[in-house]
Amino acid sequence: MHSIIKILIAAGLGLLCACASTPVQKWRSEPLDQTIAATGLQVVLEPLKDNGEYFVGFRLTLRNEGTTPLALDWNQTRYLHNGRDLGVFVYRGIDPATIQGKIPAEVVPPGATFSQEIFPLRTIAFLPGSQIPKEGQRGFIPGILPSGENGILLVLGRDGQESRQKLSVRLRAETEAKK
Repeated sequence: MHSIIKILIAAGLGLLCACASTPVQKWRSEPLDQTIAATGLQVVLEPLKDNGEYFVGFRLTLRNEGTTPLALDWNQTRYLHNGRDLGVFVYRGIDPATIQGKIPAEVVPPGATFSQEIFPLRTIAFLPGSQIPKEGQRGFIPGILPSGENGILLVLGRDGQESRQKLSVRLRAETEAKK
């Protein structure tokens, strides 16, 4: 008789635990994106989520409103976390061997807009060399961006002049009860 009561109590406790709400983390960005409008240039940096859960990278959009081409220097453009330089960015179609050498500059013609999803090299894992990504897929798996200030030191060139723009957002995880 006592063992039946123990089983019923254990089952009841198990049912209560299963019905209880479990905490989940919801990632937030403040602000939602960062925009800079300078003479002849508009830049937007928007953090990207993977499956709507956590942040893994950014969408960088450059609008060249000038009268001459604008060059984005990928080799000097850096991922910043809490003000520290943590390396370069990668994007779909980049060859891992290129990162070791020179990544070609992205040239944006006058009046054109360039947009690219970018991911810090430090947070990604490349697919094995034997695995070829399917059409429309990246050749790497992005990792989670850490909480705190995440951003970019963007290095641009126009007419032999170099400019540096810093854009950042604050990412944080909030714990909420699962519904």
